[in-house]
Amino acid sequence: MNATTRSAAGLSVDAIELVINWGLGVDSTAYLVKMLEDPAAHGVDLARTLVMHQLTGDEWPATRAHAEQFVLPLLRQHRVRLVQVARASRALEIAVMDDSRQPARIIERGPWALWDEYEAGGTVPQQGGMRLCSLHAKGEVGDALIAREIGDRPFRQVMGFNADEALRSLRDKAANKNPLRQGVYPLIDWGRGRDRCSAFLYERFGVRWEKSYSLDRCKVNCANIARIDTHAHQLRQTADDLGRQVASGLVPEPLADRLRERAQVLTELADQHDHDRVMAAAGAEL
Repeated sequence: MNATTRSAAGLSVDAIELVINWGLGVDSTAYLVKMLEDPAAHGVDLARTLVMHQLTGDEWPATRAHAEQFVLPLLRQHRVRLVQVARASRALEIAVMDDSRQPARIIERGPWALWDEYEAGGTVPQQGGMRLCSLHAKGEVGDALIAREIGDRPFRQVMGFNADEALRSLRDKAANKNPLRQGVYPLIDWGRGRDRCSAFLYERFGVRWEKSYSLDRCKVNCANIARIDTHAHQLRQTADDLGRQVASGLVPEPLADRLRERAQVLTELADQHDHDRVMAAAGAEL
């Protein structure tokens, strides 16, 4: 979308100076909500700010619902530009799914989701704890959008690393190949860890916010995987939801087959979690 098109659509054509990565999860949402309480106090000019949500197609339904119910009204109130972007194909092409200062909903997925990447490649390798799945689904997509929107101008980019993730900020700085980009890590600067971010959102909205990524899509051999009983319960809920979609008769058969396969994988992951938990408990009693 060029400047003329943005102007016709009622979008600001001011040069973007700040990009905020919003993954919908606890940390980035806590920053976004806190910043919107007083943007000027946080050095933010909303007219020159772009909030970027990179779609993976794999967020928890509850996370999307909370974002729509509690955060989108704030973005509309402050007329913050939200761009929802995804991969258009396996190649590094991007598709802007929504670009608005009055966003109505969180787009569920784009043309090429993280699950499509898994199916096409068989797996997404994990090496030494690197989040390569995030790199493919988010980092590369975000970089491509920034190049399109900002070009050769300097900018700041807010990353939602909490105070417990200082090493991630160091990795982000080390991996930065754009001399015009300045990474910003406000939650680390504020000393706000995951628990404080979660508590802030609960105090503000009265709900427990989920992490942004959806563990039902993670590979069982991924170095970053971690499941608790709540996650296992959500896996079953998502599998049940997929089953209802198939049973409705409204889904074309090729897609229905894929949904059945995904539902089976989710159920197996939840069953494995329950099995491992029982075995661990039995071992602790010995």
